Formats: sequence, C-alpha cells, structure tokens
Amino acid sequence: MRIIGVGLSKTGTTSLTKACEILGFRALHDRELARRSIKENAYNQIGLLDGELLPYEALFDGPYIKYVKPLVAQYPDAKFILHVRQIDTWLESRIKQSRRTGLQPNHGRWRRRHETLVPDARAAIQQVAHLEIDVCAGDGWEKLCPFLGVPVPSVAFPHENASNPNE
Repeated sequence: MRIIGVGLSKTGTTSLTKACEILGFRALHDRELARRSIKENAYNQIGLLDGELLPYEALFDGPYIKYVKPLVAQYPDAKFILHVRQIDTWLESRIKQSRRTGLQPNHGRWRRRHETLVPDARAAIQQVAHLEIDVCAGDGWEKLCPFLGVPVPSVAFPHENASNPNE
C-alpha cells in the first residue's frame, strides 16, 4: 500500500509519520530527499515516487501537495491523506519555525499558498481513496486506522513537535 500525504508542512506531518511507523509502515519525513528525488524522477521520466522513494510506503512533508495531480494520475491505487490545519494556527506555526531557522516570515505569500494549494489538493484527490485529517485539532487513530484498514494500536496517537497540547 502506498500512502501519500498531500498537505502542507506544519500540519502534523511528523505526527503522521510516527503514527504510520507505529502501524508498521515504512515512512519517510524528509523534505529535501523528496524534492531531490521527485525532480530527478521527473527528469528521468519515471514515476515521481520511484527511485529513492520507492522503498517507502508512507510519505509526508515533501512537495507532494505541489504534485498532487500527477501523483493521483500515476498512483491511482494509493491512499491520499490531505493533512490540514486551521489557517491562523498554521501561520503562527510557520512564523515560529521561521524564527527558529532565521528566515524572514512572509505572511501574505504563505496565506495565498494555503488558500490555493489546499483546495486544489482537496479537489484533486476526490476520485481516489482519500482522507482529510486535522491532527492539530485532535484527529488521530479513530480516523487514520479505518482509512488504512488496520486496527487501532494500544498506544496514544503521537503528537510530535507540539509546543502546546493544541498544536
């Protein structure tokens, strides 16, 4: 089974990666590897998730949202997860991240990106197996496990990188 997370960064990607690992999937959370591999795969005219990405069953925090239409076309049997977050808390998290990394925040660009990419991804995945999940708002095993067809584990859903219980 191929699981493709097609949401933006800072929307629970680390938690979803850990959750998939707990469920026994080989998961990847590496934006740079994903970017490099997708670019190379496109150049070589092979599947976008082939090459270095092929061994992974669950992919999160890559540029997948930008490639959602070709991914749906190339992997129609995959399970697509649109991980979302309320826009204001998402922007706050992006600002915190930019301060930690020394980057200049770009509120307008980020807001436009959220307002464009999320609806586009939502529309693109309608004809394939898909789940919309908001880990930051408390969604967890009760949504993820039935979608993936696996039993709910006996451990709490992971909440990685949370600076407070609601983030």
